Amino acid sequence: AAELRLRSAGEVSRLTGPDARLLAELSPRLLRIDAIAGLAEPQCATAEERAFRIAMSAAQLLRGLARQTPVVLVIDDLQSWDRASLQILHHLVRAVLHPDQEGALLEPAPLVIVAAYRGDEAEHNERLSRLLGQLKRRNMARWLGLRPLGRTEVEAMLASMMGDLKRLPGVGDWIYAETEGNPRFIAETVKMLVEERYFVRSHGSWRVHWERLG
Repeated sequence: AAELRLRSAGEVSRLTGPDARLLAELSPRLLRIDAIAGLAEPQCATAEERAFRIAMSAAQLLRGLARQTPVVLVIDDLQSWDRASLQILHHLVRAVLHPDQEGALLEPAPLVIVAAYRGDEAEHNERLSRLLGQLKRRNMARWLGLRPLGRTEVEAMLASMMGDLKRLPGVGDWIYAETEGNPRFIAETVKMLVEERYFVRSHGSWRVHWERLG
């Protein structure tokens, strides 16, 4: 949205196409742009048609931006997406990788979509499992598995955040047990412990209030 607000109404129209108003479902902030807010709401006969048209408009926008500068679209927590959102993503991937199959003959553009999901939760999401299976069968994506950090790696991450852990015996083991090696949880846990003053830095060193942690 911030990128589009810097552009003229004509540029916005060329980048987003006639269904740009539908993109507000992906980012409501787009309605702050006059060239999009002033458009009429497109009428779609079915939810499938709506998902398709949203994806086509998003693909047109991303490709238009990518022709000017490389674009990386990062999507997180796919395991929590609903059916309509996953439909949009499926159409979007097809439009980006195989535009001719979606009826939009467009030249290649430097555009990458990075989508992340939690494997243990994705196994129980039938819609996501079906989508991932389709992408695999059609060779439309590459997979990179990220395993949890081991105990040594957790200690290395903590050392980068807090310094020498030799002065903090037991902290590495405690954080590892609490977070199961998830880097995001490690960072959030340490942040919370510092803010809540379980970890206190004084005179250049850390002190842990174990009695409060329980």
